[in-house]
Amino acid sequence: MRTRTAALVLASALAAPCLAQDLVASQQPLAPFLGGWSVDGSWAGGSPINAKAVYSPGLQGQFLYANILSRDEEGTPYERYFTVLRQTDAGVACVDFVYDGSTNKVTLEPDGEGAWTSEWEMGDTTIAERLAFEGDDTLAWTVWSVEEDGERTQMLDDTWARIDPDSVEFPDRPTTLSGPIAAMNHFLGEWTIDATWADGSTLQARNVYTVGVNGKFLEAVTHANDNSQGEYARYFTVYAHDAESDRLIGHGFDFSGQYVPVEFELSDDGRILETETMMGEGPAAATLRQKLTFTSDDAYRWQVWMKPAGAPEFMPMMDGTWNRVIDESDAES
Repeated sequence: MRTRTAALVLASALAAPCLAQDLVASQQPLAPFLGGWSVDGSWAGGSPINAKAVYSPGLQGQFLYANILSRDEEGTPYERYFTVLRQTDAGVACVDFVYDGSTNKVTLEPDGEGAWTSEWEMGDTTIAERLAFEGDDTLAWTVWSVEEDGERTQMLDDTWARIDPDSVEFPDRPTTLSGPIAAMNHFLGEWTIDATWADGSTLQARNVYTVGVNGKFLEAVTHANDNSQGEYARYFTVYAHDAESDRLIGHGFDFSGQYVPVEFELSDDGRILETETMMGEGPAAATLRQKLTFTSDDAYRWQVWMKPAGAPEFMPMMDGTWNRVIDESDAES
């Protein structure tokens, strides 16, 4: 069953995450962030900062999602970041999807109760930050630039104030993808599959792919369907172009709380998507191979193979078809 699960997360996806549930017990340290926040101040150099953030649970409460709104030089609001956070033994692991198409990974390390620190690179500059709750409705935020000798220069010392999340109006995202992942535009929409695995078990799932921040990412949520609880959001994947490697990365988050980034090969026309990954670790690890091939604008073939450790060749696991869900009104027009 684990092999089928991994296969589904790597090749599938569906859009807007479910946000109705609470955080699970292991993620309760992040609960104080839930809701809306606003900061209105100035950087040390005098330039203004006006930002809002909305934090909400995702994927059965295993993750915390943050949508962050900023303003450009003309004061026009725009979505600057979408961040996925998870409490771990090392701190709060964050994956940032940035409006310019870049992806950052940062760990917020604990620095006392209700406080965290982090360091990360912004171009040639090292940035240090500290977040600390001061009561239920105030979050202190300090930012420094860090020299090579460790000397810090304060860039910002301000606070986030709690606000009604419903008061935050995010501008609409673009309707199409742009930049290096524009070739994946034909994935956008809703898809379903009703197929059979090689062992005879059935698969029913639904995918909806949507445009991510500033059109630079493809977001997807996979909804699985089993007889015990019906349909539920099982995976959330963000496809992003990695500028350093010039490769497509699928940042996969699943309903058990795991995060697995997977490298994909994408054909120039975006109609063939392939990946090969290791399942497990060490000498017992198996190799999983997947291939998605568009057979028309409204269907793509999904093939999955697995090679157990020590096996001479790959064994077929799945050969099914995802079909686009076509709105009847659109079809009639």
